[in-house]
Amino acid sequence: MIAVAGPGGKSLTLEVSDSGLSTRVLPIFSGQAPEGQGRFFSEGTWMLSGGGGAGLLPFQFPFHLPPPLRVLDRASLSTVRRNADLTVRWDPRGYGAGDEISLSLGNASGAVNCRGFAWAGSLTVSREILGRLSATDTPSSLALTIAPLQISREKFMLARPVGQPVHGVVSYGFTDFIRTEIQ
Repeated sequence: MIAVAGPGGKSLTLEVSDSGLSTRVLPIFSGQAPEGQGRFFSEGTWMLSGGGGAGLLPFQFPFHLPPPLRVLDRASLSTVRRNADLTVRWDPRGYGAGDEISLSLGNASGAVNCRGFAWAGSLTVSREILGRLSATDTPSSLALTIAPLQISREKFMLARPVGQPVHGVVSYGFTDFIRTEIQ
Protein backbone atom coordinates (compact mmCIF):
# COMPACT_ATOMS: atom_id res chain seq x y z
CA MET A 1 0.00 0.00 0.00
CA ILE A 2 1.09 3.53 -0.76
CA ALA A 3 -0.15 6.45 1.32
CA VAL A 4 -0.53 10.01 0.10
CA ALA A 5 -0.92 12.69 2.78
CA GLY A 6 -1.34 16.40 2.25
CA PRO A 7 -2.39 19.76 3.62
CA GLY A 8 -5.24 19.89 6.10
CA GLY A 9 -4.86 16.25 7.15
CA LYS A 10 -6.05 14.87 3.80
CA SER A 11 -4.96 11.31 3.13
CA LEU A 12 -5.48 8.65 0.52
CA THR A 13 -4.37 5.02 0.32
CA LEU A 14 -3.47 3.50 -3.03
CA GLU A 15 -3.45 -0.20 -3.77
CA VAL A 16 -0.23 -1.57 -5.23
CA SER A 17 0.29 -4.43 -7.61
CA ASP A 18 3.72 -6.06 -7.50
CA SER A 19 3.47 -7.09 -11.15
CA GLY A 20 5.63 -4.22 -12.41
CA LEU A 21 8.40 -4.44 -9.82
CA SER A 22 10.34 -7.22 -11.51
CA THR A 23 10.80 -4.98 -14.56
CA ARG A 24 12.37 -2.24 -12.39
CA VAL A 25 9.40 0.02 -13.15
CA LEU A 26 7.03 0.89 -10.37
CA PRO A 27 3.41 0.58 -11.48
CA ILE A 28 1.40 3.73 -12.14
CA PHE A 29 -0.84 4.65 -9.24
CA SER A 30 -3.94 6.71 -9.46
CA GLY A 31 -6.08 7.86 -6.63
CA GLN A 32 -9.48 9.38 -6.34
CA ALA A 33 -11.08 11.05 -3.36
CA PRO A 34 -13.94 9.26 -1.62
CA GLU A 35 -17.42 10.23 -2.87
CA GLY A 36 -18.79 13.51 -1.61
CA GLN A 37 -15.46 15.12 -0.71
CA GLY A 38 -15.37 17.47 -3.70
CA ARG A 39 -11.96 18.59 -4.89
CA PHE A 40 -9.45 16.50 -3.01
CA PHE A 41 -6.00 17.53 -4.14
CA SER A 42 -4.96 21.07 -3.26
CA GLU A 43 -1.90 23.27 -3.45
CA GLY A 44 0.87 22.50 -1.00
CA THR A 45 3.36 19.89 0.09
CA TRP A 46 2.22 16.28 -0.01
CA MET A 47 3.98 13.13 1.20
CA LEU A 48 4.11 9.84 -0.70
CA SER A 49 5.08 6.96 1.59
CA GLY A 50 5.13 3.19 1.71
CA GLY A 51 5.92 0.69 4.41
CA GLY A 52 8.01 -1.55 2.20
CA GLY A 53 7.33 -5.08 1.13
CA ALA A 54 6.86 -6.44 -2.39
CA GLY A 55 10.56 -5.93 -3.05
CA LEU A 56 10.85 -2.34 -1.79
CA LEU A 57 12.26 -0.86 1.40
CA PRO A 58 10.11 1.66 3.32
CA PHE A 59 10.20 5.14 1.79
CA GLN A 60 8.91 8.68 2.07
CA PHE A 61 8.99 11.31 -0.67
CA PRO A 62 7.67 14.86 -0.27
CA PHE A 63 6.35 16.59 -3.40
CA HIS A 64 4.66 19.90 -4.15
CA LEU A 65 1.38 20.43 -6.00
CA PRO A 66 0.53 23.78 -7.54
CA PRO A 67 -3.00 25.14 -7.14
CA PRO A 68 -5.82 23.41 -9.03
CA LEU A 69 -6.86 25.03 -12.30
CA ARG A 70 -9.19 28.00 -11.87
CA VAL A 71 -10.67 29.26 -15.16
CA LEU A 72 -11.48 32.99 -14.95
CA ASP A 73 -13.83 33.46 -17.91
CA ARG A 74 -15.80 30.21 -17.74
CA ALA A 75 -19.21 31.68 -18.70
CA SER A 76 -17.80 33.28 -21.86
CA LEU A 77 -16.61 29.85 -23.05
CA SER A 78 -20.10 28.36 -23.42
CA THR A 79 -20.12 29.53 -27.06
CA VAL A 80 -17.12 29.39 -29.39
CA ARG A 81 -17.35 31.29 -32.65
CA ARG A 82 -15.27 29.85 -35.48
CA ASN A 83 -14.84 33.31 -37.03
CA ALA A 84 -13.23 34.88 -33.94
CA ASP A 85 -10.11 34.15 -31.88
CA LEU A 86 -10.77 32.21 -28.68
CA THR A 87 -8.86 33.36 -25.59
CA VAL A 88 -9.06 31.27 -22.41
CA ARG A 89 -7.88 32.82 -19.12
CA TRP A 90 -7.02 31.22 -15.78
CA ASP A 91 -5.40 32.30 -12.55
CA PRO A 92 -1.64 31.79 -13.16
CA ARG A 93 -0.54 32.24 -9.54
CA GLY A 94 1.44 29.28 -8.24
CA TYR A 95 2.57 27.93 -11.62
CA GLY A 96 6.18 27.90 -12.72
CA ALA A 97 8.23 27.38 -15.86
CA GLY A 98 7.75 23.61 -15.63
CA ASP A 99 3.92 23.67 -15.74
CA GLU A 100 1.98 23.61 -19.00
CA ILE A 101 -1.66 23.94 -19.98
CA SER A 102 -3.26 21.83 -22.70
CA LEU A 103 -6.46 22.86 -24.45
CA SER A 104 -8.65 20.48 -26.43
CA LEU A 105 -11.79 21.76 -28.14
CA GLY A 106 -13.87 19.39 -30.18
CA ASN A 107 -17.07 17.75 -31.29
CA ALA A 108 -18.03 14.95 -33.69
CA SER A 109 -16.45 16.85 -36.60
CA GLY A 110 -12.95 16.99 -35.12
CA ALA A 111 -10.80 18.65 -32.51
CA VAL A 112 -8.30 21.42 -31.98
CA ASN A 113 -5.45 20.87 -29.52
CA CYS A 114 -2.83 23.32 -28.32
CA ARG A 115 -0.48 23.89 -25.39
CA GLY A 116 1.14 26.78 -23.59
CA PHE A 117 2.85 27.74 -20.36
CA ALA A 118 0.56 27.71 -17.32
CA TRP A 119 2.32 30.76 -15.82
CA ALA A 120 1.12 32.88 -18.79
CA GLY A 121 -2.48 32.94 -17.57
CA SER A 122 -4.04 32.85 -21.05
CA LEU A 123 -4.02 30.88 -24.27
CA THR A 124 -5.42 32.07 -27.61
CA VAL A 125 -6.59 29.86 -30.47
CA SER A 126 -6.75 31.75 -33.75
CA ARG A 127 -9.88 32.00 -35.89
CA GLU A 128 -7.93 30.31 -38.70
CA ILE A 129 -7.52 27.19 -36.59
CA LEU A 130 -11.06 27.33 -35.15
CA GLY A 131 -12.42 27.65 -38.69
CA ARG A 132 -11.33 24.06 -39.34
CA LEU A 133 -14.03 22.83 -36.96
CA SER A 134 -17.59 22.35 -38.19
CA ALA A 135 -20.53 24.02 -36.51
CA THR A 136 -22.82 21.18 -35.45
CA ASP A 137 -25.75 20.54 -33.17
CA THR A 138 -23.79 17.78 -31.44
CA PRO A 139 -22.39 18.54 -27.99
CA SER A 140 -18.95 20.07 -27.93
CA SER A 141 -16.48 20.23 -25.10
CA LEU A 142 -13.50 22.27 -24.07
CA ALA A 143 -10.99 20.48 -21.86
CA LEU A 144 -8.22 22.38 -20.08
CA THR A 145 -5.50 20.46 -18.25
CA ILE A 146 -2.58 21.81 -16.24
CA ALA A 147 0.26 19.33 -15.74
CA PRO A 148 4.05 19.38 -15.45
CA LEU A 149 6.20 19.19 -18.54
CA GLN A 150 7.71 15.70 -18.75
CA ILE A 151 11.16 17.05 -17.90
CA SER A 152 9.75 18.82 -14.80
CA ARG A 153 8.10 15.82 -13.14
CA GLU A 154 9.50 15.11 -9.68
CA LYS A 155 11.77 12.07 -9.68
CA PHE A 156 13.01 9.93 -6.80
CA MET A 157 14.65 6.58 -6.12
CA LEU A 158 13.13 3.67 -4.21
CA ALA A 159 15.59 1.32 -2.56
CA ARG A 160 15.19 -2.42 -2.88
CA PRO A 161 16.60 -5.01 -0.46
CA VAL A 162 18.34 -6.70 -3.41
CA GLY A 163 19.22 -5.31 -6.80
CA GLN A 164 19.09 -1.91 -8.39
CA PRO A 165 16.80 0.81 -7.06
CA VAL A 166 13.48 1.54 -8.72
CA HIS A 167 12.93 4.94 -10.32
CA GLY A 168 9.82 6.81 -9.21
CA VAL A 169 8.09 9.77 -10.82
CA VAL A 170 5.41 11.98 -9.32
CA SER A 171 3.13 13.75 -11.73
CA TYR A 172 -0.26 15.45 -11.53
CA GLY A 173 -2.97 16.83 -13.78
CA PHE A 174 -5.79 19.24 -12.99
CA THR A 175 -8.53 19.17 -15.64
CA ASP A 176 -11.63 21.30 -16.17
CA PHE A 177 -14.29 20.26 -18.72
CA ILE A 178 -16.59 22.92 -20.13
CA ARG A 179 -19.60 22.16 -22.33
CA THR A 180 -19.62 24.52 -25.24
CA GLU A 181 -21.37 25.17 -28.53
CA ILE A 182 -19.29 25.74 -31.65
CA GLN A 183 -20.90 28.23 -34.06
